[in-house]
This record gives sequence, structure tokens and C-alpha cells, in this order.
Amino acid sequence: MGFERRMGGKMKKLKIALFQYPDYKIPASGYGPKQLIIELLARGFHKRGHKVSTFATADSQLPGEIIKISPKGINEGLNDNPEIQPDIERIYRSLAIGELIRRSSDFDIIHNHAGFTLLPVVQVLKSKVFHTLHGTYTNKHYRRIFKQYAQNGYYVPISNAQAKTLPPKVNCTEVIYHGIRINDFNFNSQPLEKTLLFLGRLAKIKGVHTAIRVAKQTGYKLIIAGPIDIARRGGKEYFAKEIKPHIDGKKIIYVGEVNHSQKKKLLRKSQALLFPVEWEEAFGLVMIEAMACGTPVIAYDCGSPAEIITDSLTGYICPKGDLEAMIEAVLKIDQIDRAVCRKAAEERFSDEKMVDNYLKLFMEKNEKNSKI
Repeated sequence: MGFERRMGGKMKKLKIALFQYPDYKIPASGYGPKQLIIELLARGFHKRGHKVSTFATADSQLPGEIIKISPKGINEGLNDNPEIQPDIERIYRSLAIGELIRRSSDFDIIHNHAGFTLLPVVQVLKSKVFHTLHGTYTNKHYRRIFKQYAQNGYYVPISNAQAKTLPPKVNCTEVIYHGIRINDFNFNSQPLEKTLLFLGRLAKIKGVHTAIRVAKQTGYKLIIAGPIDIARRGGKEYFAKEIKPHIDGKKIIYVGEVNHSQKKKLLRKSQALLFPVEWEEAFGLVMIEAMACGTPVIAYDCGSPAEIITDSLTGYICPKGDLEAMIEAVLKIDQIDRAVCRKAAEERFSDEKMVDNYLKLFMEKNEKNSKI
């Protein structure tokens, strides 16, 4: 039962702006966890009768109003001159911020998904602002800007692990976990034998090299899916040195970046998802997507995994950097009941629950007269 029905269906209908930069269209064609969350929120808020305005590309497909910032995604062929790509990003992000300032009085709630770059202008906006942060912010430079603008809006952590990375004086709300459309992921009780999956950005901090070592030492097949991390320094070199030499098309298979349909198929047929992250993961959407298919997760204890995975029930949590523990977890993966994984996803990580939790928060804060 939705939050509004539990409250008797007499809730005020809100005017909600979902703010993000037009890096990709929504829904995203490939890798785009943030875009998926924004899509689910837009559809959920709209379904409950709220007026939703989403800052997005002109080719996005969403209910409610689309505030069109660019004809297509900044990273999806908007610019054909790579020399000016950094300026293209600045131009369209500036246009998005300018339009938000111009339109801010049209909304009751501004739900920011663009990260810390919006913080300095919050004080000139004419609506209550909520920040859902999608990253990990342990570096001192991140902490500096969050400390400077600690009271510029409400910060909504997506995990307790993420909340701990923010300075103490930041105006944090309760944690709201991400959710997914559970029924969009078909449960599979009969995965392929001895098949592991790594799905995500191919970056060193994501631990692809560890997944390869685990597969080789257990004799399992490993399917690697995700984009090469070309946007960050060293991304191409990491792929060339640590991943590509091991790809043989038989035991270590790289299928490239996948779309949503391909992702679901890979998750369903895998015996386990490997999540050997080397940083303080903020959430990890792929973990709950795996669970929805019945696929257990084997993860290092870095950041959020211990909140998402129940050790020995929906997967295994291994000490950070303990390769032997991860190998041992793979060898006993048959002890995990895939039906339990599915049930945990249904009970804890549905899009309905996520939408209800945000609306409850918005309603509570909107009743207060002061603007933060």
C-alpha cells in the first residue's frame, strides 16, 4: 500500500522538479544508474498525481513536463568536436542551472541529482531543495564544499555508509535506499553452472582485476559487462593492462556495454555477481538488480554492500581485499537460496517503497514554513 493511501489519500499534490544535467537521455540507452533512478521517481511521483518537471534532454521519454536543456545527451553525440567537449559540458550545465534559477518559483520541491555543483546557488532558489547524492565523497576537497554549504538544502543519503563520508554539520535526513521495478526482473532458479558476472564501470576502484583473479582460481567462467572508464584518467590504460590481456572469449568474456534488456539476461543466468569494490561504495544499484533475479552477490566490505547484502543469506560479505575469502565464497555459492534473494529485493528495494519514502520526506519538510 502506498504512502498516500496509508495517510487516507488527502495529501497535498506537490510540484516537483527533478534536476540533473543532460549528460544522457532518460531512459539511458546503456550504462546509466542515476538516470534509471530519476526515471523511476518521475514515473512514481506522476502516478501519484503530483506535477513533475524533469530537466533532461529533448529526446528523453518521461511523464509530466520535460524541461529541455539540450537536443541530446552531452555524452551521446551532442558535440562532434572533441577539443571543445569540456566546454560543451560547462555550457549545457550552466544552461540547466540558469533555467532552474529562472523557474524555481514554479516548484514546491527541487530534487537535485546533479551533485555538489548546485550547492552555491541553492540560496537563490525559491523552493525547498533536496540533494540525493549518487557518489562517494571521502576526498578532502569534497568535504570542503559540503562543509561550506552544509545547510543549503536537505541532504538525502542513499546509504549509511555514504552518510558517514559527509561532514558532521551537513543537514542530513534519514537514509532512503534506491529501488527498482522488481517485476521488471524475472526470477531464475536455474542459472548456468560455474558462471560469474561482473557488471559495471570498468574502473580499478570497481575491482574488475579481482573478479578476473577469482574466476581463474576457481575455474569459473567470468562474463564482464560495462563501459571502459575513458572519462577518468588512467581508465584506458587500466583496461589495456589489467583486463584485456585476460580476455580469451571462453573463460573470461567481455561483452562490452549492455542495455537494460541485456543486463537483465546476464543477471538471470549468472550463478553469482562479483562486487569486489576497492572504494567506499555509496550504494551499488546492480546488487539489488541481481537479487531481484535471484542472483546472490559476493562483495568486499567497502561502504554499502554490508547494508544491501545479508551475509550467508543473499550473498557473502568478504573482508576488504581478502581474495581468498572471495574465492571461498564462490565455491560455496550453492548454499544460497535464490528465492531468498528475490524476496529480500521485493521487501527492501522496490521502486514503490523508494517513491513513498521520498514523498513522505517531502511532505514532512514542506509543511515547515522555513526554506532550507
